[in-house]
Amino acid sequence: MKKTALFIGLIGSAVLLAGCTKTTTTNVTADSQVAQAESEVTSVVTEAIEEQVSEIKEEVSENAGTITPAIDAAVADFASLMDSFEEGTYIGFADLNGTTVLLRGIETFQDENGNTVADSATCFVIKDGEATMCGELLSGGTAYPIAVKDGAFYTGSRAGITKSTLNADMSLVEEESDEEAFDAALSVVFSHKEDLQ
Repeated sequence: MKKTALFIGLIGSAVLLAGCTKTTTTNVTADSQVAQAESEVTSVVTEAIEEQVSEIKEEVSENAGTITPAIDAAVADFASLMDSFEEGTYIGFADLNGTTVLLRGIETFQDENGNTVADSATCFVIKDGEATMCGELLSGGTAYPIAVKDGAFYTGSRAGITKSTLNADMSLVEEESDEEAFDAALSVVFSHKEDLQ
């Protein structure tokens, strides 16, 4: 009888130990499944974020050189000239085929999107290491704000559209253009000089 009781006790202990081992194995399996799911979610989220960052960089890259180049560098280049402007002066920057042009707004107004734009401005470039006036842009009123596209400024009036580019001497040169070029151009956005310092 003692042997039978001992045998039954040993079998019961083995069954109990086997049950504990299964529970531990189940917990380890569940933990690894949770870790794998977390890893997959993190991977998907990281990929989505990287894709959005890439799209934003592409968008910025497409607009670079069209309106407002690197403002910090432009402000540094034109700092002494800007110091001579009175408070409240509106300033815009444009890139004409790699040359930064500072526009000092003469007649400025708010467009339908709340941006400050101008229909006339005095333009400056860095020539021989100094800020130099390169010309003026005059448009026919608020319907024709100064715009920039493909390395040229566009101004307009009821009489037509004028395209202005920089020549080898860094002066603005005007030529007639068609209305289609103006329609695709983007307005130069102006800021208070105080906001740029």
